[in-house]
Amino acid sequence: MHNDDTSLGAGRGAFPDTTGGLIGRLGNSDPSSRTAALETLSRRYWRPVYRYVRLAWNKSNEDAKDLTQAFFLWLMEGEALGKYRSDRGSFRGYLKVLLRGFSAHHEEALRCLKRGGGVRFLSFDEDREALVVSSGPDPERAFDAVWASDMARRAIERVRAKLAEEGRDKAMRTYDEYVLSPSEEAPTYTSVGERLGLKEDQVRHLLSDVREEIRGEIRKELLESVRSEEELREEMNAIFGR
Repeated sequence: MHNDDTSLGAGRGAFPDTTGGLIGRLGNSDPSSRTAALETLSRRYWRPVYRYVRLAWNKSNEDAKDLTQAFFLWLMEGEALGKYRSDRGSFRGYLKVLLRGFSAHHEEALRCLKRGGGVRFLSFDEDREALVVSSGPDPERAFDAVWASDMARRAIERVRAKLAEEGRDKAMRTYDEYVLSPSEEAPTYTSVGERLGLKEDQVRHLLSDVREEIRGEIRKELLESVRSEEELREEMNAIFGR
């Protein structure tokens, strides 16, 4: 996002009485509820986990894919997720702790994966870009960067669908033109307005609306894995850099 206007707007509404929906389902005694929660966890976190494995253990693409699958299988079949306590840090941080601990169990987890007939519950082919990994930041920083990027990407996708359903496509197009433009020259309110037939004030207003929607979606997803206003604020700050 451009430096002159990076805010997505402030979150609104009081912290709900019951939070940690995803975490609660992960510890649910009902197998179907727990399985569904684990599938959600896998979809949301496989990219950060994959990136961590590639960098931390210096693994090839194929080996890292197998280890990522094995890590989530290890979580599904074990009790580690049920031991999470929010007063000891964020759920994101706890997953990184589990990843570090997984190094002592990965060979057995890989054998379990093979004994299961090589079942693959994650489809890496759907996102080839995520498999391109070069040397760079340390594994934990890379995990956090991918986590934040994925959170924003999912929020944008949901807002895009919502605005299309509501007939507010121009608002999303304004956001795309200003924030996601591939142009080397940074767009301005004036240039975007000229392309879309809008005044500068209209561009500013639409951008503010879309950013507010995106921030709200990010907040909504985070509420599934945090259990206090303080933890929510810390995770929001981790995403928006504040």
